[in-house]
Amino acid sequence: MDGDFYYQDGVVKTHLTGKALLTIPQLNKGTAFSHEEREVFDLTGKLPDRVESIEEQCVRAYQQYQRFEKDFEKFIFLASLQSYNQTLYFYLIKRHLREMIPLVYTPLISHGVINFSTEFRATRGLYVSYANRNKIKQILRHRTNKDVSLIVVSDGESILGIGDQGIGGLVISVAKLAIYSIFGAVDPSKTLPVVLDVGTNNEALLEDDMYLGARHKRLSGSQYDELIQLFVSAVKEIIPDAFLHWEDFGRNNAERILTRYQGEICSFNDDSQGTAVVTLSAIFSGLKHQGKSLSDSRFVVFGAGTAGVGIARYLVKAMVVAGLTESEAYDHIYLIDREGLITHKTQQVTEEQLPFIKQSASLTLQDTLTESKASILIGTSAACGSFTQDVVEIMCGYTQHPMILILSNPHDKMEARPEDVIRWSDGRALVVSGSPSDDVVYHGRRFIISQCNNFLIFPGIGLAAVVAKLSQLTDDMLLLASDVVSHFCPKVQESGLLPSIDQHKEITTAIATAIVEYAIEHGYAKSQLNKATVIQSVEQSYWEPRYYPYQLDG
Repeated sequence: MDGDFYYQDGVVKTHLTGKALLTIPQLNKGTAFSHEEREVFDLTGKLPDRVESIEEQCVRAYQQYQRFEKDFEKFIFLASLQSYNQTLYFYLIKRHLREMIPLVYTPLISHGVINFSTEFRATRGLYVSYANRNKIKQILRHRTNKDVSLIVVSDGESILGIGDQGIGGLVISVAKLAIYSIFGAVDPSKTLPVVLDVGTNNEALLEDDMYLGARHKRLSGSQYDELIQLFVSAVKEIIPDAFLHWEDFGRNNAERILTRYQGEICSFNDDSQGTAVVTLSAIFSGLKHQGKSLSDSRFVVFGAGTAGVGIARYLVKAMVVAGLTESEAYDHIYLIDREGLITHKTQQVTEEQLPFIKQSASLTLQDTLTESKASILIGTSAACGSFTQDVVEIMCGYTQHPMILILSNPHDKMEARPEDVIRWSDGRALVVSGSPSDDVVYHGRRFIISQCNNFLIFPGIGLAAVVAKLSQLTDDMLLLASDVVSHFCPKVQESGLLPSIDQHKEITTAIATAIVEYAIEHGYAKSQLNKATVIQSVEQSYWEPRYYPYQLDG
């Protein structure tokens, strides 16, 4: 059998017994193994005699969680639980969703990435290095479960505003897949985290004796491209129907890799595409409050890396759908990078930035806002404090309700604090943040600051990919997802620009249903599905954490 277990007719079948069974987090039920299962699988005497329900286990786990005072200690506890009993981990988080999501994902995940090599952890996922480039097929066959539908892969070059973290990128792959399962109801046993260990340019890591990754400068050029090609080819052969999610690749590689391989294997880059799509949803919502249309708006994107350019590109696509020519749409968007506004004089312009070049002199953020009269400012720079009071006041001078999207995370990378923007704008600004932010009370009004988090988008996309076995994820599907989310957005400014986290199941189901229907109609679904029963197919695929009965295989 290729893998240690599989599902059949609502039963888990595995050949593992005894201690080996208890050490597999996807299989371990701990005290929830029945007495009959303990006899069959040689577990009698290896567990306390009492048989517990998952709810009873959850109560104990939450009590243990509460004993930790620091958030990072809670993060470590949850990571340890995931490595011990995966089903209980997801059950616990879904029971305490609002409290625990910031610990599982942003902003605490950055601490887990940074500290990856300094703590003992149970191994998770797969590690692919250049030294093992000719063994990638063998490595993929070493996965625990044969039935993998979704892979998240990172090379750790550009992570969450903290930059190159080398092999620590695996933590991001694990976290993204957790969100797929929590919000997108993708069975975690069908997911696979991978890190491509191509070295690091982070000198602190290279000089750290504890660093676990390849101790050399980050690969580039032909060697890097060779590893990517070998990895994709191996996935296509070993797991041909997998949905491949690229995560936290550097600005010189992210879009290039996606463009190169999205026609070969169903691919998605969350940094460029996911961020862009959820940002579009926030913008669609904000435009209703501004009383403006997409075609009437001007945009300044502050931070022209993978996320910023991705947002700009999808704004162009959306404006073309709204009736503008592509040239007109590019004219509406101003990209600002390290040197200022990207112009014909800017050095080292990437291929993706080229269409946004302006002919004016290089301008500061303030000058660009004054010249463009932009009503929407998007921050993806990780430059803390760059949206100052004068920036907000400039926008308020010509826009009644400036839309200011502070998307950089974690908190110490945010371009401004939401409470400052609300105050500087006298409550007029429409504010969204990338990290979770507290409500802001200003002159007796309470403003909910929506988190512009990709978890509103990518779980539904992943669920659609798994249900339909998509051959390709198209731009039309992504724009469709953005439109779906916009229908769930609040109608009142104080309630925020994006839906509540409590609506995640409805949003995920709606996105997945819309994409699967589109895929069937346009020939992108490899699964044999009936368009009339798509909602039923999506709902039947929706995974919830529960324990299954076990049978011995072989």
